[in-house]
Amino acid sequence: MHALLWVSNLIGNLRHSPVWLSYGPAAGRWLISPAHHQLHHSCEPRHLGCNRGFELALWDRLYGTLYVPPETFRMGLGDATDGQWNTLARLYLWPLAGAARRVGAGARQLLANLAKISR
Repeated sequence: MHALLWVSNLIGNLRHSPVWLSYGPAAGRWLISPAHHQLHHSCEPRHLGCNRGFELALWDRLYGTLYVPPETFRMGLGDATDGQWNTLARLYLWPLAGAARRVGAGARQLLANLAKISR
């Protein structure tokens, strides 16, 4: 049982690594390998919305989103910002700072509209 959990955790950790591990075309039609999941993170338009499953490819097969990984591809956001997300501060704090800027801009716009109404 411990060996099975170890293998499951190993495969789970490989999902978000650059290690290309495919189960082959036959098993790949039924099981989501780390290579399948990496395609889910591709920035190429043809991979958008594919391989959403975690362990089994059943739902992807039912909804037509299964893409069995035969090729290499480019991972990332596809908007030339990939290198900007390489630190923990950027990963966790930058989105919050952006959200705060948007909320602040919305609040300023709301106050400006209220000021126009009250005149």
